[in-house]
Amino acid sequence: MKGPEDSNIQDNVFGPVFDRIGQGEITDGDVAWDEAMVLLDQLVG
Repeated sequence: MKGPEDSNIQDNVFGPVFDRIGQGEITDGDVAWDEAMVLLDQLVG
């Protein structure tokens, strides 16, 4: 079930990773996923 905070979590977890991909800092999908999971853990951990 989606809640009102879902879009905030998505923005806070994937937004910075997408920015780094766009800047060429992250070029590997596995690294991008790992970075997103670190951010998710910081938010909900």
